[in-house]
Amino acid sequence: MSRFVGHYLYYLLTDRQIVWQIWSELTGRTIKVSSADFKLQSSPMVIDRADITWGWLTLFSQGNFLILELASAVQDGLDSTLGWLRAEFFAVVNKLDELPLRIGETTLVVAEAEEMTGWLVPIEEVSFSTRFGQLTYIKTAAEEQRHLYRVNPTDLTEEGLNGLRSWLPLLEKAIFTHNARMRYLGERTRIISAIADEIEQAVSAGLHQRFGTGHELPTAEELEAGIGQLSKQYGTLAGYYRLLRESQTILDNSFTELLQAARRLMGPATESDLAGYLSLCQRTANLVQQVNEQVTLTMGDVKAGIEVARTQVDLLRSKESVELLLCGNT
Repeated sequence: MSRFVGHYLYYLLTDRQIVWQIWSELTGRTIKVSSADFKLQSSPMVIDRADITWGWLTLFSQGNFLILELASAVQDGLDSTLGWLRAEFFAVVNKLDELPLRIGETTLVVAEAEEMTGWLVPIEEVSFSTRFGQLTYIKTAAEEQRHLYRVNPTDLTEEGLNGLRSWLPLLEKAIFTHNARMRYLGERTRIISAIADEIEQAVSAGLHQRFGTGHELPTAEELEAGIGQLSKQYGTLAGYYRLLRESQTILDNSFTELLQAARRLMGPATESDLAGYLSLCQRTANLVQQVNEQVTLTMGDVKAGIEVARTQVDLLRSKESVELLLCGNT
């Protein structure tokens, strides 16, 4: 198998105008499918292909995502190809994609390990099995935004390369998007947990102040004001409860998509080879579940506080009514 470099950029469909501009600048022509006619596809669909310097571009879509592939058969040495990739391809991409808008990027290199030592200092290398041969993930300092994979030319057939080009980008897209969801929903969950703690402490302190031993009993008006505050806190928690349920659904669906993509590429070895990463995904899901339970318990405490206060108001109002009745009869 000859040496090969494939580079993949992942975008949301809503950012397609940026992809259209990148395509136009690299190929000198517009996309054959106009954005006005573009439709969502649940299965991967090739939108366009074009030959460019050093290789060819392919743009395809899946669902709400666009994947741009730059593929190059290495002719004049791996260093020359990678140098062009940095100097020309990314010069165009970074000029138009300044935010950056891309969700992530992946490089697949078919080459011997020693050919890559001149331009890369890996932190760690992890090899795992796929349906198309042994694949090595090379961990680098920029792994949150960029993933790098290598496969030995002697371990890969032309059919195997086509398989990797078909399924690795779909798995990578699923990983990048699931990671983004875990970061956002994990941070949101931690904020909700901190606020729920504050509410729980405030409710406990308020109930102790109103009904604790040694404190003067509150008036009906003070209790009603407290009920209003508790009701607001209950409403806040109810909103957080809905957000956490939504987070659970999003993470479950995203994880299912990721696992399906992994199994297409890796087959029966998926769970064992990705055990560390799958454990990380599970920790985020567990965090959401734990905070959901925390919020549910706090809602119960707030509701109980409201019921206690309402009972006390009813007793005070009844007492006032009796006193007014007695005063009226004297």
